[in-house]
Amino acid sequence: MPQATSQTPSDTSREMDAALKRMRQAESAHFDAAMAIRDAETLRLYALKQDIEPLLQNRAEFSDFIAPTLFTGTPPRLWIDLTSYVVMQPDPRTFRLVQDTRDGHHTVAETTDRGKMVQHLGDFIALRTIARQRELAGASRPTEPPAPGHSTAALILAWLAGFSLGVLGLLVAAAMWTRGG
Repeated sequence: MPQATSQTPSDTSREMDAALKRMRQAESAHFDAAMAIRDAETLRLYALKQDIEPLLQNRAEFSDFIAPTLFTGTPPRLWIDLTSYVVMQPDPRTFRLVQDTRDGHHTVAETTDRGKMVQHLGDFIALRTIARQRELAGASRPTEPPAPGHSTAALILAWLAGFSLGVLGLLVAAAMWTRGG
């Protein structure tokens, strides 16, 4: 047979206060640990930014589209250009170079070694620069005027307009025939 507890309401209230205090302390410890990890990730990305800045210094071909910028949000990211960034994932020790494309996010490189990530970034920036130069060279070439022709939509609209005018003409002719005859 279970024993009945003989606790007073003030004892129950103290137990609840103690439980609330323990849970607040546990939540505070968890928050502190999460902030420490985020700070460590931010510091590692800052060190990576310092490592790649000499690669970009005094290079005019990079200055208009490569601008490493550290964003300290959650998660912290080191943006390389408008579509690519380095993030510390899947753990706080791993550098991951990610590029956003129309198809989604693509991992370009991943390593725990900062020196190797600097090499990957150098190669990536060189590749992006070459692609940009090709794009600009292609855009500066004079293009041939488009060949004369008609789009499918224009042909369909022309056919519908002709058909409508033909029906309207027959209706007018029929109305005139019945009035005059």
